Amino acid sequence: MKRRTILTITALMVSGATLFAQSMSDGLLFSENNYSGTARTMAMGNAFTALGGDLGSVGINPAGSAVASYSQLVITPGLNVSNSFSSAFTGSSYGFGDRRSSTDCGAALPNVGVTIAFDTHRNTGLKRFTFGFITNETQNYFESSIASGVNNATTLCGSFASGATGLLYDDITGQGAYEGNWVNDWGYVLANNAGAISCLSDSKLDYVGATQGCNAIEGGYEYYNLGSLDQVFGRERRGAKRDMVLNFGFDFSDIVYFGFNLGVTELRYKYDQYLRETPADGEQENFAITFDGGKPTYFDSMRHNYYYDADGAGIYAKAGIIVTPNNWLRIGAAVQTPTGIQIDEYWGQSAETSFRNSIYNASDKTPESENSYTLRTPFLANVGVAANFLSCLLVSADYEITDYKTMKFKAPRRIDDEVFDEVNADIKNYMGVSHNLRAGIEYKPFNMLAVRAGYNFLTCPEKETDVFSASPRYIKAYTHSASFGLGFNSNGMFFADAAVRYMKQTTEYVTPYQYYMLDEEGNVLVNEDVPVPTIEFGRNLWTVALTLGLRF
Repeated sequence: MKRRTILTITALMVSGATLFAQSMSDGLLFSENNYSGTARTMAMGNAFTALGGDLGSVGINPAGSAVASYSQLVITPGLNVSNSFSSAFTGSSYGFGDRRSSTDCGAALPNVGVTIAFDTHRNTGLKRFTFGFITNETQNYFESSIASGVNNATTLCGSFASGATGLLYDDITGQGAYEGNWVNDWGYVLANNAGAISCLSDSKLDYVGATQGCNAIEGGYEYYNLGSLDQVFGRERRGAKRDMVLNFGFDFSDIVYFGFNLGVTELRYKYDQYLRETPADGEQENFAITFDGGKPTYFDSMRHNYYYDADGAGIYAKAGIIVTPNNWLRIGAAVQTPTGIQIDEYWGQSAETSFRNSIYNASDKTPESENSYTLRTPFLANVGVAANFLSCLLVSADYEITDYKTMKFKAPRRIDDEVFDEVNADIKNYMGVSHNLRAGIEYKPFNMLAVRAGYNFLTCPEKETDVFSASPRYIKAYTHSASFGLGFNSNGMFFADAAVRYMKQTTEYVTPYQYYMLDEEGNVLVNEDVPVPTIEFGRNLWTVALTLGLRF
């Protein structure tokens, strides 16, 4: 199965202006919904467009609040457990061959809410209306991943050196170089200040990595790797996207339920990564580099760190309806407007290089960069149907469609929108429609006990971006999730629900540093691309949730 790919992290490692340049994949990252909700809605796969009655359903269909004839207060604490694995890209001979796995866990709060029901004391017409405030998590970015392996073909230091070639040494030296350079050269300033690269003094335009050797040849230099390197690449994501909604619901004759949400989408996203390279076992003596007639340096390690933080908020509206033509069938539908999310982002880099000859040790960090822009998220719509059998079995199914072609990046000032022309063109050409199928079942063997299960299937809206044909195909990348839960309903005000959800997310392919040019002997040239390590990352996310609620 083909899986979703992400752009290489080349820019993250060696440039600043394009360090986290917006891409259509970024738009998808901040727009896509994977609903959490209460333990009940989670256990039933969030197939609640036609059901309602639960505060976890209000973000899916605003009419859901009107179904309940009582007021509610709920809180849903949870726990996320992320299990990630990594391995080399199939057929790669450039390192990262070890399969690694990592597990991380953290607390969450998928849902909090309250609704107040007002009875009009009428038998027909508007029998009841509700007012409430609910917050539901719609995306979770929790992940911790690591990859490692031995690489004898390319190095991060060599990638920095190749990219810096042509930059005058005097312009990328010292802290003042950050102010004197374009931001997109900051990665090379960092590499030079941190000792990852060194200038060849007779040119001041050519550089060699701390893991490389070189020989002068006619017209330039030939470069070679001093030996094999142990490379470790790690990344960590934190944060979540959630909707906070002001909800209004209306019950007409217990047949038609209508609801409206005025919502605020809030996102917090934190990303950290590092790449470390050290001489492989038994090859330490190969890295006895000598500069300017001095003592051998004996390269020991180089580590590069990068962080990126994004905060965003935007307003949207959503309207929904549920119709109950008889006492066993329910039909629902909802539509949501696009959200204009104002995103403020911050990023920076640091690096350190150490040698057994410690006089060459160095470290540095770049100034923090920042940017602001607006992302218009897609229009979405969902429909659902539910049926009640024998008063003890409930079955529901939803279909949600999201048109990601309608995403758009905008600059803070409209006059600057041309900076997003390319990415907005990519969105139109290579984004499409995502389909989300949800199904749930609830069985009540006793009035006080409910057993639930659910399933989600989400398609990827991205098309092939590396096949420039007249009819690019959609990437066959799917997100699957399965869930199970129990519910307890007392004879009084209190109720409680528990759920466990397993989500298998699509695999990503990551290139951790920039391609650079080598010939068949490993010498740097300007006319031949050689791939660098490509890492396959997969993630499975387990979520455990407990909802505690009161009806009054």
